[in-house]
Amino acid sequence: MRFLHHPNIINYIDLFQHENHVWVVLEDLSDPLYLKKVIVANLNRDAGMKESFITTVLRNVINAVHYLHRHGISHGNISAGQVLLSYAGSSILVRLKLAAMIEDPDMYSRARRRPAGANEKTRFETDIWDLGLLAIEMFDSAMSLDLESPQLLDDVGKMNPPPSPSLMSFVKQAMHDVPSEKPSISALLQIPFLKR
Repeated sequence: MRFLHHPNIINYIDLFQHENHVWVVLEDLSDPLYLKKVIVANLNRDAGMKESFITTVLRNVINAVHYLHRHGISHGNISAGQVLLSYAGSSILVRLKLAAMIEDPDMYSRARRRPAGANEKTRFETDIWDLGLLAIEMFDSAMSLDLESPQLLDDVGKMNPPPSPSLMSFVKQAMHDVPSEKPSISALLQIPFLKR
């Protein structure tokens, strides 16, 4: 990872071991904010995060995952706890941590269902599944993510207010039960919801 750099990934600088501890040196981010904390701060809002914000976050995270997949790397744990936001002037930078990163101790990790048949051979499809869960997590932070796929998608469709048809289409495509029928990460970038 020292040799792979992308604007939507927190880049590694070095890794070393000292006194039985592994230390990871990362690039410096100015005033980073975990997406998870932003979601929790908006917990009492009636409709969750605005879809324009969800689109922006997903587009940037998908660009990061696309870069990793092109280099044969799967993330393995995409969630709001792995996404950092930082400010550059008037714009927000969305950066993805890698799965090897230690979780923020101030955040509680919610149980998340893995797709049926998830294994080493379907690791790239599992990343795509996680992107669907991330969209749901941003839209309704109180919803259980530990449900079977049909029940979870049914519950998302019954939210009040419901997600837009384009967001619902994105979630359904990303969380398709048949791994071979999930869109590739490249195809996911072409979904109309992300073109807004």
